[in-house]
Amino acid sequence: MSSEEDLCTILESKCKAHVYSCEYRSFTDTYEALIDFKDSEHQFIECYKILSRANIAIITQPHPLGIKIYAQKIKLRRVKSYNIIALVLFVATLASVFWTGMLMAQNNLELLRDLGLDVGKYSQYLWATTYAVSIMGILGLHEIGHIIASSRCIGTWNPPMFIPAPGFGLGTFGAIVTSRFRPSTPTCLALLGISGPALGFLASMVVLIIGSMTSIYVSPELVPPEEALRSIPLAALISWLIVSGAEGKVMIPNAAAFAGVIMLYIHFLNLLPIGQLDGGHVVTSVLGPRFSKYVSLATMIAILIYAALYPVDLILIAAMFTLLAFILTGLRPHPGPACSLYESRSKRALIFIIYTLILSLSTPIPSI
Repeated sequence: MSSEEDLCTILESKCKAHVYSCEYRSFTDTYEALIDFKDSEHQFIECYKILSRANIAIITQPHPLGIKIYAQKIKLRRVKSYNIIALVLFVATLASVFWTGMLMAQNNLELLRDLGLDVGKYSQYLWATTYAVSIMGILGLHEIGHIIASSRCIGTWNPPMFIPAPGFGLGTFGAIVTSRFRPSTPTCLALLGISGPALGFLASMVVLIIGSMTSIYVSPELVPPEEALRSIPLAALISWLIVSGAEGKVMIPNAAAFAGVIMLYIHFLNLLPIGQLDGGHVVTSVLGPRFSKYVSLATMIAILIYAALYPVDLILIAAMFTLLAFILTGLRPHPGPACSLYESRSKRALIFIIYTLILSLSTPIPSI
């Protein structure tokens, strides 16, 4: 914005709100406006999106006549090659996940041979390809969920940055979608938090169902079940419900089944109510930044106790992840939404119910 009239024109002509006052303060290089959105969350969100697309950041304060807005133009420092970097990282992560899948396929092949099963048509390349497509597809849908929420509630978004991790864990550390602006309202903060996990969870379920239907089942005397399959009840329940004759047997997961159950576990970690994890966003939208930090601390303590009582791999990994997430994002107060004056409690309640359901269904419960 180069002049006071520029911002005021946007507020009056595009934001569809009553502007009581609007002035520019040169000593702080900010605009100050008093606006009445007539208690309409939708009007405020639409105005917030317009301002964010114009690279204008705002903070708000309550006022008897409406809200007071302090706005400032953000100077863009985005690298021009950002999209190229994002594409290169995506390709690198896809290759990393495929290579990790090749290593897993070799271990799976050796297991099948040890059991004396027919491996004549076994293809490591097919196993690794199925694994890579499953993992990247689930991650991609997770990030698309965040992008959709960002578009609806913030107005701007950046392409996801995938993080390769060749030969380590899944072959990737996941991906992130960044934004220069906070979610506009508490409802939007909740939507931003649940959108990715909801799509990712559904995708994980679909992949797990397909994988369960096409995996091999053997007697438990031949091979102990995978810890992930044993510890996440939903995975065993799906096999029991949709696969005839699976009861009492152990699934040797194929690439799709393995990717599906592991991504359920990843979504459990991501939904823990800590700091700026997706679960932290949802809980902060309900409790506010002040109380959400205590929930973060309580969650970390609970997971550490859980790991001490049940020291199996999945729970120990969750404990390490929780401790790291708390140190990195839980010690600082959550920034919260840009404005807490306009909200929809019914929408947030529905989002919280969905959040609780997904977290419960993906929680590992070790059988010791």
